[in-house]
Formats: sequence, C-alpha cells, structure tokens
Amino acid sequence: MNQIININSFHKNLLSWFDNHARILPWRQNPHWYKTYLSEFMLQQTQVDQVLPYFLKFYHKYPDIYALANLEEQEILRQWAGLGYYSRARNLRKASIKIVKNFNGNFPETIKDALTLPGIGIYTAHAILSIAFNKPYAVVDGNVKRVISRLFTINEEITSIKALKKITPICDFLLNKKYPSKHNEALMELGATTCTPINPDCQSCPVNLFCKANQDNAVHLFPVRIPRKAKRNVFYYTFIIKHNEYFLLIKREAKGLLASMWEFPSLEGIEKGYSQKKLLKFITNDLGINGKIDHIYKSIKHQYTHLSASYTPVKITADSKKQTFEMFPDWKWIKPGELSQYPIHTAHKKITRNLEIETKG
Repeated sequence: MNQIININSFHKNLLSWFDNHARILPWRQNPHWYKTYLSEFMLQQTQVDQVLPYFLKFYHKYPDIYALANLEEQEILRQWAGLGYYSRARNLRKASIKIVKNFNGNFPETIKDALTLPGIGIYTAHAILSIAFNKPYAVVDGNVKRVISRLFTINEEITSIKALKKITPICDFLLNKKYPSKHNEALMELGATTCTPINPDCQSCPVNLFCKANQDNAVHLFPVRIPRKAKRNVFYYTFIIKHNEYFLLIKREAKGLLASMWEFPSLEGIEKGYSQKKLLKFITNDLGINGKIDHIYKSIKHQYTHLSASYTPVKITADSKKQTFEMFPDWKWIKPGELSQYPIHTAHKKITRNLEIETKG
C-alpha cells in the first residue's frame, strides 16, 4: 500500500453512501444470523438475482436451523436444483446438523469453531461473523477484490494467491472496527453495484477520491486478469426412455460432478454424431433395453465451470420396463408429473420442460 488514505473520511463516505444506496435484500430485513448463514452459502460463486428466489423459497420452507438440519440429502438437492454447485447444498445440510448437534443450534462465534463446519472457509466465516455478529473481521470476496485492486492499483492477477496476499492486509487496515458489519456489506455492495467489472460508475463512487486507478485514468486496466483457458467441449446423447406412461430416471454416483443428482441416462459421444444404429446398440447392449428410436431432438447447451456441454435428447420407446440396471447406483421408472419430486440438475431440467409439454399435449 503506497498511498495515504484519510481513514476517517474513507469510513464516513463509504457508510454514508451505503445508508442511501443499499439494495433491499431479504437477508438484510429483520437481520438474523440464520439469514446471513443461508444467504452466504447460496451466494458463493452465484449472483444475487439468481439467489433471491431460492433464498425466499428456502427461508419460507425452512425458517430456522432445525428445519434445515432435518432435511434429507435428496430433499435439499431437490430444493437446490437449478442453483448449481451442488456441493454447497450438501455442505449446508451437514453444517446445519453440526450446528444443532455441537453448538446447541447457534452459529459458533469464534473463527476456530466456525471453520469446523463443512463448507465454511475463511471468507464465509468472516462474512457470517462480521455481518451477523459485528465481529471485526474483513471480508474479501470477488467484489471487494475488484474495489481494492482499483483503489490501490494491484498489479497481480486478481484470482491469484499473490493478489489475495496483497489485498487481505489492505482490507484489514481499511476495516471499520466500530462498524465491521456495515463496513463489509458496504464494500461488497460498492463492488456489486458501482465498481462493476464493466463500465463502473466512478462518478457515483463514494471513495473515488481515494482511488489510484481513477486518478491515473486507468480504471479499465484493473483488476488485472489473465484470459481463461477455453472450456473443454463435451457432447452427450441423453436417452428419454419411455414405456407406456413411464420414463426412466437414474441417479448419479455420490462423488464427482453433479453427485447424487438425478437425470436421464446419457452417453458421451462425438460432435459429428453417432448413427441411430450405434445409439440403439448402446441401449440394447449396455442398458439391456429393447426398443426403437422415435425421435432425435435438437441439442441443448449448458455451461459448467470448466466444461461446455451439449446434450442431444433421443426419445426411445422401450418394449418393457427392465427391472435391474447394474451400471447405475439407483434408478426409477416415473410418470412425468413426478419429475418435480427428484433433484434433477439444470441441463436435464431443460429437457424435462420440453418432455412435460410434449406428454401433456
């Protein structure tokens, strides 16, 4: 940190701005640690607009830690379906159980104890303890890193450990020890609404007088980013296997991508496509189902963190309902109206929407 900042003016400007510009969010209304806890799990790597309907649904259905701790894994995955990063849902459930069992239903108020909870690292622990309990811990999320990188023209790649090591002590120095909860929320809010990645509103920024990038007319150069590697492309055939009014759903393995979620059986293929003969061979030899291909639909796209996936739905009419599928940990023959009872991941939800329309029509 090579510039002088009037810390009192910085605090005054930031908090005054927050008083007048803070978004009205459900976890800020009638604040309680449980709301902060639930929202922080959901907000990891996810935008506020996407989180809002899930938070409202969860808080309505599970208004306290005991209700959340009583959920079965499949139920919390079902409720979480579509929000992505499903390990968060599993960890939320595990952490809730531990809070009830080990901490009498109260969030632990020390860093040491908070870090014993599944899914809670330094960032989440700092966020919950500072926002919910006004503990003097600086919160360093992506929005805060962007603000600090511009204020102090941090030349390290923003996602790197080097950048974090430079930014963290600056955040500790800037922290308003008297009002850490409000300070952290204000700094995160500033990054989310004003000091945005593209076209930041520097004129409206309450701390623009302290911003080195603004002074140097170099805001567009920060934060420093190295172009990401191109995502790996994967291609799947997704089999909508029907017998009378029933469809086959299978459960993914308990580890790996989309662990324990439900989906239609899929086969990883090639971009140019497999012939109907090869697809039927897979259905017959690998799944042990005799049937015919009714239709091959247009592919749908879905983006994962490191993958760009394409799913081509293939509708199959099966001659009978096979009773065992050794290659899957679990499976069900279900009616279209039962689809909502299962935690189906987003990519296959896109397929189920088309399926439900078709089967009702």
